Amino acid sequence: AAIKDIRKIIYSLKSKGNKISAYGASGRGAMLLNICGFDNNDISFATDLSPLRINHYMPGTKIPILNRDKLKKSNCDIYFVSSSEKLASKLEELDKITSLCKQILIRENSGYDFGCWSHVIRDNYDVLCGYEGVLLCNDSNWGPMNDFSDTFARIKQYSSEADFFGLTSSITPSWHLQSFFILYTKRVFCSSYFKQHWFNIGVLRSKYEIVVNYEVNWSGRLQRLGFKGMSIYGDTLSLAENHTHVHWDILLKSHYPYLKKELLRDNPLMIDLKHLPGIISIYNEDWSSHIVDYLIRYGQKNSEIVSILSSTLD
Repeated sequence: AAIKDIRKIIYSLKSKGNKISAYGASGRGAMLLNICGFDNNDISFATDLSPLRINHYMPGTKIPILNRDKLKKSNCDIYFVSSSEKLASKLEELDKITSLCKQILIRENSGYDFGCWSHVIRDNYDVLCGYEGVLLCNDSNWGPMNDFSDTFARIKQYSSEADFFGLTSSITPSWHLQSFFILYTKRVFCSSYFKQHWFNIGVLRSKYEIVVNYEVNWSGRLQRLGFKGMSIYGDTLSLAENHTHVHWDILLKSHYPYLKKELLRDNPLMIDLKHLPGIISIYNEDWSSHIVDYLIRYGQKNSEIVSILSSTLD
């Protein structure tokens, strides 16, 4: 059934004019492509970091393996902004993303993500208004677990029905899109109200005030101005719950791209995560190792989730 589902998804995306590529050219990935019967007519290319794989083909598929720089030629520009001032001195880290980004900005840590986004928007507003859409996202998630092809296919499908899109929404305390991933269409982004709002983002006293004013109230203001917002995942789930915590596993199974860092680091809702290793083991990336390393750096070497994930690494 899983193979049939994969074929159905790929063929459906292709029928709508989407171009599909594979991220990573591992042996397990090649095996899956062969089992599904995919070739270069279905998957345009794969990207990989290993020089031993680049300029070869995925075995049995005729799918070319290209350098990651191929992503730079995709139909989007990336503006990377960080409030980690130490990053400016780590040239070897910046070199990893320089070829993929149109602009890299290192700024002081003020205003949280909203301050960072505001900085980039103020500096590049006229240029950004030339795009069909502008996506604001942050690093509060692990991912992409599933690639973004499903996400952007959904946005494209509903592009005539909404003006701004988020991955998930909530009605606590009032309806809003969760701010870690929101795409604004040109109609919203180039409006005078959008410009006024983002040019005047201030440094508030607490994170709570920032979330209420710049996440919760912002969605409501846009709707009152006649813009329509839409979440593209979790529409069958209760909006009174935080889907990224309570229903993280259901989301991943629906091709949702992310796993919330806060869920693994703090788990404030005491969610049962015992089945996490089995779910993330299906991906080519070794997420268990990445997550364990991250949690140990945060001083959680003896936490339950580190114990659960470490048991799969032996």
